[in-house]
Parts: sequence; C-alpha cells; structure tokens
Amino acid sequence: MTDTDWETVFARSLMVHLNGRVITEPGLRGLPVTDDSFLLLFNAHSQALTFTVPEGLDPWWAVEVDTAILHTEFRPLIKCGSEVEVEDRSLFVLRGHRQD
Repeated sequence: MTDTDWETVFARSLMVHLNGRVITEPGLRGLPVTDDSFLLLFNAHSQALTFTVPEGLDPWWAVEVDTAILHTEFRPLIKCGSEVEVEDRSLFVLRGHRQD
C-alpha cells in the first residue's frame, strides 16, 4: 500500500495475511520455526462487507474468531477463492487448514 492508500479517509476495511511458514528467525535451538497461517479481516464500516479469501494461500480456512457473534458455533471450512461476509464493525480471523 502507498502512503495515499493509508491516508484515504473512506477506507473502512483491511485484510492481513500472517504467513506462519516464512518466519525468518530460528528457534532457541537454531532450527527453523513454522506456525499456522492466519487471515485477519477487519471491517470498520457501518455495513457488512464481503471479502474474498485470496487464491494461492492455504487451500482451506477455519473460522477462529468472529466478533459479530456472541458464542462459538460450528462453521464449515472456507475454501480459498470463496467470499466471506464480515459484519459491520467486526473482526473475522481465519486459520489456514491444509487438509481437504
């Protein structure tokens, strides 16, 4: 993103990919460190927004957090390329899932 993108006053959403397979620092014993990958979908808008889970990342994603619901409920895995509706003023966190 450019400085102009960050300063846009009407921007109300952001998607961040945290790739757990590209951690550059070794662990305490000098071995490579890997972790799960996460996709964070932030919606600061006053309306629900639709995000598209990017292609080329993990093939499936599990819902870890949805701040728009009060309790945990079963949710099926989400396939990359799928659309996800994120409620207004909420955060949606997905964990990468490699099994089909």
